[in-house]
Amino acid sequence: MREAAEGGARVTVIAHSLGAALWLGARPTDPAVESSVDRVLLAAPPSPSFLRQNPEVAEFAELTLSRPAADTLIVASDADPCNQEGAEATHGRPLGIPVVTIPGGGHLTPTSGYGEWPSMLEWCLDPSAVIRPR
Repeated sequence: MREAAEGGARVTVIAHSLGAALWLGARPTDPAVESSVDRVLLAAPPSPSFLRQNPEVAEFAELTLSRPAADTLIVASDADPCNQEGAEATHGRPLGIPVVTIPGGGHLTPTSGYGEWPSMLEWCLDPSAVIRPR
């Protein structure tokens, strides 16, 4: 376990879609910030090819991705229209980050049935919890 943040709190970062891309490519590099983050969960990161195809977010595809120092997990669907190549191929293997694949979960949004997600909350509260499909 990493050194606790000020006051002994553990910091868990959860980022979805563009937030996941931003965390991988432009997160704070200050060692104090980096060391205060205990765990990171990146949900449904979009593929660089998807980003390049959409002018509003194309610049996100040019970020140099790097693995966070904190324990990191990717949760993604095998049916994400924003990452048709699959998160394992675009982010997991290249960055050495484990991927939990949710069958048929779309982009893991409320529209695709992922609003309240009990096992995600369990994971936030307990690092040993397993994230399951909704």
